[in-house]
Amino acid sequence: MNVEIKVPVMGKSIVEVTIGALLKPSGSEVRSGEEIVEIETDKVNQVLSAPTSGKLNWNVKTGDVAAVGQTIGLIEEGAVAEKPKVAMVPEAKPEEKIA
Repeated sequence: MNVEIKVPVMGKSIVEVTIGALLKPSGSEVRSGEEIVEIETDKVNQVLSAPTSGKLNWNVKTGDVAAVGQTIGLIEEGAVAEKPKVAMVPEAKPEEKIA
C-alpha cells in the first residue's frame, strides 16, 4: 500500500511552501519517524518525517513550490524489510590475574 506524503497545514495565512531540501532521495529505504524533507515558507521552516517505513518516491524536487495539502511523495509500505532487533548482551570482563 502507498502512503502519501502531503504538505501539512502550517497556519491560516500559509497556502504554499517551497521544497527546501530532500533529505532522502527517491528510491531510498526509510523508517517511520525518519526525517525526509525540509519545507520552507516566508514565516517558518519545518522538517517532515516519514509517516511509515518503506521505499520513498518523490513527486517534487528541491526548489519546487507546493500547495498546502498537495501530495509531494509516496512511501511504498512493505518494500523494505524491517531490520531485526539485536539483543544487547553485556560485555564479558576479562578475569583478573593475581600475581
